[in-house]
Amino acid sequence: MARRAHRKAPPRLTSITVSKPKRRATSACDRPTDHERKGLSDAASQGWFAAGRVTWLTARGVRITYLLGGPGDRAVVGDWDGNGKDSVAVVHNNTWCLRNTLTGGACDRTFRFGTTTDVPVAGRFVAGKVDGIGVWRAGRWLLRATPTAGPATITVGWGRVGDVPVLGDWDGDGLDTPGVVRGTTWFTAAALRNRAPSTATFDLGKAGDRFVAGTWAGTRVSLPATVAGPVFYQRLALSAGPTSRRVMLTP
Repeated sequence: MARRAHRKAPPRLTSITVSKPKRRATSACDRPTDHERKGLSDAASQGWFAAGRVTWLTARGVRITYLLGGPGDRAVVGDWDGNGKDSVAVVHNNTWCLRNTLTGGACDRTFRFGTTTDVPVAGRFVAGKVDGIGVWRAGRWLLRATPTAGPATITVGWGRVGDVPVLGDWDGDGLDTPGVVRGTTWFTAAALRNRAPSTATFDLGKAGDRFVAGTWAGTRVSLPATVAGPVFYQRLALSAGPTSRRVMLTP
């Protein structure tokens, strides 16, 4: 990951991704490719969250930087208000702060969900215009179809303790389903249910990388990427192989 000179330990960096939309063959909405918006590239945007600072690089190469949250927070991305545009939410312990725009400022919505040791996630779990929220807890996905307070509406056991969770639309049906990385081996679920079969299993990345997914090729299917330092190494297929594209973004 990117290193900075600090007297204390450097801030944890959380890579966050969101893809720009393209025309869909169906009316179903999903993240990351939901609504058609003219003039936008099919390539995905990339972002960093580090100690309360969001750094965003749009598909057009525009760099956006703003403050949101603080040290120790985690970041997720989703369409929280159904306007077809994704933005960032930060999670402090188990308190979620949602912003509806890629700008700093007060929370547009705040609530509690999960526990302080969960890993927050976000995605499109049911057909609709807004993304839901969730947490990964030692092999279990506790998901809520809307970005609001309340209990989990979907609970799925998929993965193992020690896996790294990665949500994505692995089959292009408009809904996000679980994926995990075990070491450097990726496993992607065919459905949002317990013990669902894998749509793909492949090796990608190396020890110490971060793992993310997005529609790098402008397709409806989420594709893998690894992040090492400030570089996103994107692969344009759900398979092992060489990097297809490199994008550098210094937080």
